[in-house]
Formats: sequence, structure tokens, C-alpha cells
Amino acid sequence: MPTRLQVAYQLAPVFVQKVHHQNPRGDFITSIDFTKPGDLTSLLDNWVAVNCLKEEGPKWNHKRWKRLLRNNKQAPEFEHKLEPYIYYSVVETEYHYFVIYAAYHPQDWKPSNLANRFESFKGPLWGPNEHEHDMEGALVVAQKKNRLEDLRADIIITISHWDFYSYAFWYLTDKLGKEIPVFSGVDEDIYRSASENIDGKIWAAWHTDEGDVERMRPQLFVQAQGHGIKGDRKGWGRERRIIRYCPSLSATDEPTIFREGSPDPKVKLACRTSPGRTSSADRVVGKEVYRYKLIDIFKPNTNKYPARGLWESRNKRRLFQKNDKGLKCFAVRKGGRLKAGSAKPPWSWDDENDVPIILSGWLATHPAEVVYYYGYSVGFDKFPHKYKSNRYQGI
Repeated sequence: MPTRLQVAYQLAPVFVQKVHHQNPRGDFITSIDFTKPGDLTSLLDNWVAVNCLKEEGPKWNHKRWKRLLRNNKQAPEFEHKLEPYIYYSVVETEYHYFVIYAAYHPQDWKPSNLANRFESFKGPLWGPNEHEHDMEGALVVAQKKNRLEDLRADIIITISHWDFYSYAFWYLTDKLGKEIPVFSGVDEDIYRSASENIDGKIWAAWHTDEGDVERMRPQLFVQAQGHGIKGDRKGWGRERRIIRYCPSLSATDEPTIFREGSPDPKVKLACRTSPGRTSSADRVVGKEVYRYKLIDIFKPNTNKYPARGLWESRNKRRLFQKNDKGLKCFAVRKGGRLKAGSAKPPWSWDDENDVPIILSGWLATHPAEVVYYYGYSVGFDKFPHKYKSNRYQGI
């Protein structure tokens, strides 16, 4: 039997992140405790910490930023690293795995045309639609196989702001823009009568890890600024810079603030018609490929990391507060008091216009029911609801 980490790593997606030039670090994925792991108070100051310079002088201002953009050489040093991590959980029935992947961003922000935009990094939030903390992600549904290496996503449901989006059927796009199905003989009309539409295809990439093992992975596309996640490029944004995060069991790579300073990637990523095959029509991804590590949502907390296990920290008031709907949200400080912010952990994710029977948080806590009520279980030969393992429900 594979471990939960082995299952999560085998199914882990490539996160393809758009990055806005005004605030690159505001778009980097990281862990919730990237500032001071042993201090829960620091979780309330993450907005400021993202752009806190290591040295006080010269001051961080618009002129300095404009000069850095023009020269693309002198990247400032920051007090805190934004090493990429993705939170995961594995729920299991007799025939299926349901894996949540959650990406945390310290800021949900908006660009500005104000000349003094970068003079305010150490001040409060700038606009009414900006907020501290952001967590969005996806549920990957996979039918169990005899061999771990044969495990692949059958359905992916992502969260983008206030809506869920569903994806099925593996495809890739070659260098000439041609869409190629990865598997032949697939009935793509099987979900035609489902209560929730399939919104798009699963786009494949070939990931060569540190051990030179090639794995086919799905790609998830992350917006800049608001960080909504979808399985395709619809509504992805016009930002020119794109970075890609690939899973790793051994190391993380912090992205550079400027694209030009990116080191050679430690792992390879390509879009091609089959493993090991390279042709003039295949696409090989360039420099900006970074590694992320997986953190179990149910990981026990320690003295060094008192808030790294998200589920164990669900009742810590400095991390989570209930909103007016009774849903746990990341805590923020407003008017000197702790209140619920806009960002939610997976067990509070919801779709504002979902099927009525599906409740908030079910994407994580009741994933088999979500798949069933969406009508996607018709794609599987067997689909029992009884859980073998579901730590959200104490199973």
C-alpha cells in the first residue's frame, strides 16, 4: 500500500503561476509561517513581511523600484524567504483517492498606477478589495491502480475565488498549437448529462524529477494578484512573466524577484506526446521552473512549527476566525481586533452557486459526495461512498 505522501506526490500538479511586475513577491506561493515559524503573532503581519527589506537603506521607494526594473540587475535582499510549499490531504475509498492541493499566498492584491505604489510596502493594505492571506487550490480525483506509477487524475475540480471549475480528459498542446489527446478511445460525452458541466480539459506536462524519472502531471494555472486557480488558461490574465512550480520530495527553490536572475532549473518540464520523445513539434519549458514540497494538512504541530499542521491549528484564534456564515477563515487584524478575513482553508471552500445539497467545505471533507452529486461518478465502473480513510471525519 502506498503512503499518503506517495499518492499525493504521484498525482501532484504543476502550478503555472502568472507574476505581475509591480509586486512579484505578492504572487509567489509559500507556507503560512514563512516569517517566524515559532511565532503565531507573525501570521498577522504577513502582508508587510512579504516585502520587508533585509537592509533599511536605501529606502524602498518608487525611484529605486523603477531603477531596478530598468537595470534588471540589482535585486534587493528581503528579510524572509518565500520558499514554495503546497498543502495536501488524501481521502480514500475502496476504489478512489481524493487529494486536495492548497496553495497559500500571503497577499491578495491589486495593481495601481500611483507613482508611490512601492513606498507603501511597510504600511497598511492599499485598497478595499485587497486582503491579507489567500488560499485556493484543487481536488484531484483518481481511480486506484495496481501500480502507483499508473495513478493519474481522472477529474480535477479547482477553486477560483467564489466558484468551482471541473476538468477531465488529458490533452497537450504541441509547439504548433495543435491539441492532442493523450489517451485514445476515451468517451468524452460521458458527462454530458452531469448536473455540473465539465469546464475544460486536463493539460499535460512531462516532469523529470531529481532522480531523472519522468512523470506526466496535470497543469493548474494560477492568476496573478487574486490567485484564482483553473485547469486551463481562461481568464488567466495578460501578465508576461510565468513561473512554474514542480513537486519535489527533497527541496524547494525560492523564485527570484526578476526573471533575468533565475538560475538553471534543478528539474525539467516539457510538453510532448509521450515520455522520452522529443520532436520539432514538442515544447520544452524554459528557465523559470522551481521545486515545491508538500505539507500534509494533518501534519502534527511542533514547537518549531506551531501552525504548520493546518487542521490541528483550526481552533487557534490567531490563525482562524469564523465569518458571518460560521466558516473558518484566516484571521486578520481589523481595528485592533482579530476578525475573519476573506481567505479560507480547504474545509471552508465553497461555490456560491453550487448544487444545493453540497455544503461549504465538502470539496475537502466529503469529496466522494461532491463527485456523486455533480454527476461525475458515471465515469467510473464502481463508486462507493464509504470512506476507508477520511481524517476530516475522524476516519
